[in-house]
Amino acid sequence: MQKTIFNAAVLSLSLVLTPAMSGAATPPPEVLSLFSVRPPTPSGDIRPSMLKFHPATSDSARDFLEVYIPYTQAVARDVESMAGGDVDERGYATLASLAKKARAKRAGTYQKAMRLASAHIQQFQNDIGNLVDPQSTYVYIQKSAFLAYLVDGPTNRALAAFPIAYGVKSGLGPKTGKGDLKTPECPEGRRNPDSTPFYCHPLVNEDPYPSYGCITRGIGVNSKEPAYDFLNPGWTVMMHGTPDANCIGTRASHGCIRLLPAHITALFEYLQEGTKIVIVP
Repeated sequence: MQKTIFNAAVLSLSLVLTPAMSGAATPPPEVLSLFSVRPPTPSGDIRPSMLKFHPATSDSARDFLEVYIPYTQAVARDVESMAGGDVDERGYATLASLAKKARAKRAGTYQKAMRLASAHIQQFQNDIGNLVDPQSTYVYIQKSAFLAYLVDGPTNRALAAFPIAYGVKSGLGPKTGKGDLKTPECPEGRRNPDSTPFYCHPLVNEDPYPSYGCITRGIGVNSKEPAYDFLNPGWTVMMHGTPDANCIGTRASHGCIRLLPAHITALFEYLQEGTKIVIVP
């Protein structure tokens, strides 16, 4: 019964943002694409432009993304400039330092984006959280936008968006082994929940790395495929809370996917062992 009610509400939305609807200037194309309607691609991949939000969370998602996506793009440009165009040739400590400088210039914008993100996630929990069946969700991680989405599988509608940080060397491509400072990606043609090689395991209802101060819950990015045996048993790359709140929206980790502690706590409630994880560049 819950699922029937949920799907009926989801299917009622046909939303393409316009300046009149938002009451502001036209959002960046990267934001508009999240709300546009396009047919599936021949490869079967779920593109970011195909994700539409549930009507209960679409307005708050738009408010958040209109601030957050331009922020992440500006910080990335600053890091690139300060690195002299050789971002991925720099070491972890250097990249972390450059990102810290770039973030400091826009601290006010970052704080606004995080307030809007938290309000969006809270609205999701309050308005439709009790209708979500964890058996029918999957996680869609869009690295270029520094976002993780909780998605309803039957409809491919985004329920909520969570700001993230990920591996500092991810510009060099997908993760191929431990210690390469990169975050995994689904191969082209497998960027959908039916064929992704990644799934949630383990789900840790506590700090997964106490000595590193991850603070809250952990969600392993695991795979059963030999090509990704470096991920097994699920502790190499995790979605987890971070004590470095200001790193969100940047490439900042050794390969893990970082979220704010309250956000990973919220996301954790709507997943289960084996939930599919789709990761795209």
